[in-house]
Amino acid sequence: MADSDSTGATLVGSEDRSDAPQLCQSCKNLELSIDKFVISSNTATAPDSSPAAATETSRRVRLTSGNASKIFARVGQVQERRSICRLCELTCMAIDRYSGRSAVETSADIYLTWEVDGRQRAAESGRLINRTRRIRLTWKEKDGKEETVYLVFVAPTGARRLNSDAYASKATETHFLGRGLFDTREKQALMKSWIDLCVEKHGSGCSNKHGKSSEFRQLVESTYFGVIDVIDMQLKPLPIVNGQPERYVALSYVWGGGHPSTTSQKPYTTTRGNVMVHIQHGGLEKAWDKLPRTIQDTILLVSRLGERYLWIDSLCIVQDSTSSWELNAKSMHLVYGNAHFTICAADGNAETGLRAVDSVLRTTATTTTTTGTSRLSMAAQEMRQHRRATDEANLPPLTAECLPGIRLLVSRPTEAVIQDSPWNQRGWTFQERLLSRRCLIFAEGHVYFQCRSAVISQHIFTDGGGANGWSLDWTNSPLRTLGELRRRAFWFYMKCIQLYTGRDLTKPKDVLTAFQGASWLLEERMKAPLLYGLPSSHFDLALLWMPLSRLERRRQRPALRHSSSSDSTAAGGSSSCTQDDMGNCSCKLGSDGFGGKDFPSWSWSGWMGGKAEYQLSMVEGCLQNVQEWLRDHTWIMWHVRDYEGNLRPLWNNELLFQDASEEARWRGYAGRPVKSGPTFAHGHGNQRRTVSMTATMGGHDRRSGHRDRHHEPPYMRPRSDVHAERRHPHRYPRDPLELEAELQRLYPPRHATGEVPDTVHLSRRRPAEGKGPYDSAGWHRTSNAAYLGRLPGGYYDEGADNDDHDDDDMDGPRNRRTASMISPPRRASPSRPASRIPPITAEKMARRMHKPRRSPPPISDEQHDMYGRPLRPSLAGLNGTEFTGILPDNPFGVIRGPFAADDNSSTGGGGGVRTAMPILQFWTWRTELLVTIRRETQDTWATQLGPGLCRCSVVDRAGDWCGAVVLPHKWITGAGREGAPLMFIALSDAKGLTADECPVWNYYIPKEKDESEWDLYFVMILERNRERALWERVAVGKVFQAAFGDSVWDEIKLG
Repeated sequence: MADSDSTGATLVGSEDRSDAPQLCQSCKNLELSIDKFVISSNTATAPDSSPAAATETSRRVRLTSGNASKIFARVGQVQERRSICRLCELTCMAIDRYSGRSAVETSADIYLTWEVDGRQRAAESGRLINRTRRIRLTWKEKDGKEETVYLVFVAPTGARRLNSDAYASKATETHFLGRGLFDTREKQALMKSWIDLCVEKHGSGCSNKHGKSSEFRQLVESTYFGVIDVIDMQLKPLPIVNGQPERYVALSYVWGGGHPSTTSQKPYTTTRGNVMVHIQHGGLEKAWDKLPRTIQDTILLVSRLGERYLWIDSLCIVQDSTSSWELNAKSMHLVYGNAHFTICAADGNAETGLRAVDSVLRTTATTTTTTGTSRLSMAAQEMRQHRRATDEANLPPLTAECLPGIRLLVSRPTEAVIQDSPWNQRGWTFQERLLSRRCLIFAEGHVYFQCRSAVISQHIFTDGGGANGWSLDWTNSPLRTLGELRRRAFWFYMKCIQLYTGRDLTKPKDVLTAFQGASWLLEERMKAPLLYGLPSSHFDLALLWMPLSRLERRRQRPALRHSSSSDSTAAGGSSSCTQDDMGNCSCKLGSDGFGGKDFPSWSWSGWMGGKAEYQLSMVEGCLQNVQEWLRDHTWIMWHVRDYEGNLRPLWNNELLFQDASEEARWRGYAGRPVKSGPTFAHGHGNQRRTVSMTATMGGHDRRSGHRDRHHEPPYMRPRSDVHAERRHPHRYPRDPLELEAELQRLYPPRHATGEVPDTVHLSRRRPAEGKGPYDSAGWHRTSNAAYLGRLPGGYYDEGADNDDHDDDDMDGPRNRRTASMISPPRRASPSRPASRIPPITAEKMARRMHKPRRSPPPISDEQHDMYGRPLRPSLAGLNGTEFTGILPDNPFGVIRGPFAADDNSSTGGGGGVRTAMPILQFWTWRTELLVTIRRETQDTWATQLGPGLCRCSVVDRAGDWCGAVVLPHKWITGAGREGAPLMFIALSDAKGLTADECPVWNYYIPKEKDESEWDLYFVMILERNRERALWERVAVGKVFQAAFGDSVWDEIKLG
């Protein structure tokens, strides 16, 4: 007779055998069967389409997967039933292991969903056929974090050798099923079979290497690149056999404290003091007891897998040599992109080791008998002496036989395991994994394999071929996103930002340096440089990133910005960069003060403390056709300041190449056809220059050491350093005529008909008559007289209260301003500023019935700006390229020059995008609007925002809602900003509003909500930085174009 538990659930099972698999009534309702987990070939094939068959199918069909996620049970209920139900017990063990019993409320709901998992491609038709399903269990912890595990059907024992996937493609009956328990001592064979499968079956997708073979050959033949020979235990050049470099393995890991046996807390590295020992036979064996545990395990594992050469940054780079680090660091895309595979040590830090193979390496080391100083015997001794709690025996996988013949295995999503690891939280490891062709990832005591074609776990049988992989985990693999780079480069860029931002960096100033590998990939496909992390080929769209929580500015402290300030030392900073006897930086500017660097507020790289991404709710309308949106819905002529302070256009479609994405809708601004020449101005002649892009790495110890700031690329170090480095009088000519003469000497004019020169030849002529406001040929200088003429008296006086002055007009000359905008009223009180916007009139209110800034059809097909965008009548007569706004660093005027086709500062003027200052200068519409926090009671249904953020309403002067923006709560509630006039500028056209952004349609424009398209602006709220005489980004949102009825066409300096 069946028993009942305290909750009323009935126990189902044998009455005579107490050890038989049993289920409670709730779990019995799941109707577990083999057919639920393994989709038979009969049901997977195309069904009979006859009417009779359709009628019969409709009578017996039951939906297995695709149902909405339903509540399986509460945590307290499964805990009460665990003693009488195998499935409830398995669920409790999963919660205990992956969350901890104390981290989950007993009242928390457990959600259950069936999902289709494994797929195979039919040999006849080539289409994918569903083969397996798995159960997904989800619950929330007390802190709100959602945890997910899968219940996978375990393949019957004896169906296939458990410890090798060498013959996996033939064992179709076990594909995508659980591997169950196996001898952990045989993991070596399992890992070797994964690598061999990828090499033999995955084709060009996994065999293609980053960079040209000639570039890698040049790196290998250089005198600064070396590898570890794990047999001879020494550093040596990578051998070249039959004209090809030998294959090698790379290591990616987290640097962390020194070895317990050493007195120093710094990790052991190769330095100038020991490199001459390391390059000798057995030189690294002498230092074995000083090496971190992870490096020891990696050396042993590489040898066991039959490989000989290994690259580890801490040992293969001379860490206190600036030149060694700089030359190696700029080649990370070659180092990781050409490695046979990369070992990713995600179990912990450098002292954690590779836990999944701990028993394998220990057994090998213990049973090895040698004479002399064997590295294996030393490893065994050190492992015994420094056994750590984190290196205890691996916990076996959670499995249970829930019904006769149905054994289930608990498996966490591969990406969830990796994302929770300390290794994945580090900024530097992002590119190391992304650039690798194959990765062996050690995390949570398990080992996983990822390549560009598959994701494999030690607990799940692979299909062997890898064309389909373990599908559900494969869809979330970053290495999979690399396959999208060729099709849609900007989509790949958005994914990179989502995965990279929010990671930890020992030195926050390295945010762009640690992103250099991804930048290299993007620039190769987009055919254009990145400006502080934003692709110049899609710049209008790239500006629309959003924070997922309240962020902090990545900026140097004011005391450190002025090296001569007497208050610098008192504030805890150093008055100037100091160096040790070897010329390396020994001050704290690099770690505490960002090395004197400025990062722009308009880029995600200018913020830290959380993640940022391109939210679909914000940019969905743009992504429908990126190329058309950039062409038809943007208008700003972006200019940047080179490190001479000269203004340069950001883009020129006659000199730059167009994005080479295969899908045309994802391409950026118009440019030269890719097939017509090299990527973009990489130098002169036929020589392709790659150093300027990779030079963003600079020369420094990326995790623990220092770097000499004078070896950093110009745009990543203080301006004072750039100017101080000028040893050659004509290397950075100041005068435009002198610059022209120098460039013409370096790059003689070409005389071939129709040939576009690699470098623009400069002249001082003004724009030719009749070419319109967008002609920026030649050089033009404007004095500071116009700026000084607009400057209110005492505006920049020390200690002056300048809040009453109209600092909105400091950037450029007034253009079509109303009289009321020229003389704004003073604030009524310190806590509540009076609006500087005049009362709205009936005539102005009527303007809402129109679209004053909606772009009309182009004038003609012949007139385009330098972005390839049609010139529009709405901008006729408006200045877009003449500037008068000066900077404190360039206070005596503005020099505007042509687009810098060659941005290699070592061979010319240094005026390219990569060496630009973090300042944008441009013309657009600006106005002032009010912002109020939306009350929580109004949007309890809305999508939950991240910590520190609040959803706000934008209100015009008449008190009507006209837009939405998400702001940091601390910012909008501080300094009386809520309800006060704030500065808004129009960035580009926005298609529509989401339900979160506009919960109630108030007919601000005379249309229904579903009829409104492109009636909005993407807007940016700005805040004045008076010290730097420019504006800074606060947030990006959407506002009706009609709210800009009284806007001003103005010059903006955005830093």
